[in-house]
Amino acid sequence: MANKLPRFDRLINPLLRALEALGGSGAVDEIYEKVIELEKLPEDVLAQLHDQDKSNQTEVGYRLAWARTYLKKYGLLENSTRGVWSLTAKATFGDGDRGEGGVGGGEGAGQLGMAFRGAGGRRGVLLDGDVGAGVMSLPAPLPLNPI
Repeated sequence: MANKLPRFDRLINPLLRALEALGGSGAVDEIYEKVIELEKLPEDVLAQLHDQDKSNQTEVGYRLAWARTYLKKYGLLENSTRGVWSLTAKATFGDGDRGEGGVGGGEGAGQLGMAFRGAGGRRGVLLDGDVGAGVMSLPAPLPLNPI
């Protein structure tokens, strides 16, 4: 049985962790490779193309693009240079600092599931259906692309 493709919203946390592991920014290909490494995605999942008639982009790559788009709309990512994505000040926290608008404080707190540093210093965003302590849910003010 083939492994199931992760939905784009389930790639948000791995994307944030990948960018953190890359030092806060990275090219699309670097981010893709780091997410694969962190999530240990199997070859049969990675081999699936999004639209083989139009491009050679994988379905995972397509869904990571949606995850980046949502994180940009929520102010957690920026791409000031084509193909390079960076964590913003909202998503970059110092040791123990929750950042502006982050979980538990600042203007804008409660508007979206902010990046956080949880147990072990891991950064993430809690989405509906996930479980975790001290993390906010990410609302869906934008229509979700049914992937």
